[in-house]
Amino acid sequence: AEAVRRAVVEALAEGEAEAEAAAVGGGEGAEEEEGAAQLAAQQRVYQAIFEDEVTRSYAPPRASRRRVLKCILTELESGNMVEVDDDLFGACVEGLRDRGSGGEDACDTTTGVAFDGYRTLEVPGAGCVVLRVTSHMGGAAETGCLLWTAGCAFFGLAAVGALDEHVRGHVLELGAGTGVAGLSLARRGGSLARLTLTDGMPAVVENLRHNVAATAGLAALGVPVEVELLEWGDKQQPWMADHLVDVIVGTDLVYDLAAIPLLVGLLKRLLQPAGSASAAILALARRNVATVGLFFEALAAGGLQCEELAFSSETWRQVRGWASLAQDFGALQVGRDDPDDEGVEGSPPLGVHVLRICCRGEGTAA
Repeated sequence: AEAVRRAVVEALAEGEAEAEAAAVGGGEGAEEEEGAAQLAAQQRVYQAIFEDEVTRSYAPPRASRRRVLKCILTELESGNMVEVDDDLFGACVEGLRDRGSGGEDACDTTTGVAFDGYRTLEVPGAGCVVLRVTSHMGGAAETGCLLWTAGCAFFGLAAVGALDEHVRGHVLELGAGTGVAGLSLARRGGSLARLTLTDGMPAVVENLRHNVAATAGLAALGVPVEVELLEWGDKQQPWMADHLVDVIVGTDLVYDLAAIPLLVGLLKRLLQPAGSASAAILALARRNVATVGLFFEALAAGGLQCEELAFSSETWRQVRGWASLAQDFGALQVGRDDPDDEGVEGSPPLGVHVLRICCRGEGTAA
């Protein structure tokens, strides 16, 4: 909710800044110029919320839409506006009255998952990624159709080019969930040649295919994207014989203690020298210090080494906007007074570790 409020305030503040500049000289017409600047900003907000073709085609969840509309009305009624745009005000009021204006789908007949709507995330200069999501955990999709902080942070890092030097060639994503991380790479392009998204839940795999098709439907992706079912403990995966991988990626893979040995075993099989991948780039939310510590211990015991990738404070400030879209973002920020503040000792920016993992002797680690 705080992230939504901040975004609305910043969007409308563009008009206030223009208004202040117009009023610096004072004199006749200053108030009119101030009002005109504010109206122009409000009209831009109206177009972004109510006339955007992507949002019309892929409506956001009703709860998210209502939060945005309420924040806009609060700002319009705050007394800070010389002029209020009637179209924007009226559309927000009507949108709050309309209980069916969200993007809720009926229960998916194939998977049995009830989806709330869509999230559309933009990669600047490249286009949008479309993600069908649900707020419900458990059932056929478990946690795989929600947006989590590590995945959204990875999206942001990819969107601003911070991962360009680390991902290339054929990229394989493990536990892809909605596809937020992998599709950010596919949309950006860069040195990517091919992308394979995988998950171990059949219902999540079906939703992944839906998201890939929806994203490509907006604008063609620059690289081929495939979706496959991959269970980490199953060593008999026929489709993998034709999938030589250059880099592995994954987000929020370390939350179940029982899955850590399976993940480490899979990484050992995929990474050089046993496999073809030169490295794995994983983004992990630091929810439980002990769980993350056990993962590091399992990596070391398995002959794998890792280094934490470092990014500038400015990069993390940019990434925060995308990360704040995740449902668990607020919980991870407890005790953080500044966007790039490390908070609790040993905790990474935004509560997300970004690791580069390879087999010992097959790369350099800090």
